[in-house]
Amino acid sequence: MTKLDKKRDEGRSGWQTASAETLTQMLIEHVQKGDPVDVANFCMMIHQNGFSILSPESIDPLSWKLPCDIKVGHGTIAKGCRLSTLVLRMKILYSIAVDKNGAEVVKEIGRLRAENEGLEIALAAATKTIGEIK
Repeated sequence: MTKLDKKRDEGRSGWQTASAETLTQMLIEHVQKGDPVDVANFCMMIHQNGFSILSPESIDPLSWKLPCDIKVGHGTIAKGCRLSTLVLRMKILYSIAVDKNGAEVVKEIGRLRAENEGLEIALAAATKTIGEIK
């Protein structure tokens, strides 16, 4: 059984509809891990989708996944979350630290939530922090 067969049996799928950016990012992450089988599989996925490997400079750095858990304030941004989650959390904590009033911060959270899907963890932690400050 190949690695792809094993992962498919575990419920992994979707490479056929993944973007060139996503597959290139995953390829780069697996090159850094050093597993040639994973690297070959990601190259095959990119090729089969008709893509070319993008240069690392063309990939939005905020879309990169965190390599480890990072403690920020009273919360932890988990390994695998996007860097944009960490940046958002830091912006919110900075706003609180420079004494923006709570209503402004809550309004800002709503605006950022609309702009950045998938950041629920950071927003929940920020909302908790605001409640603790009040």
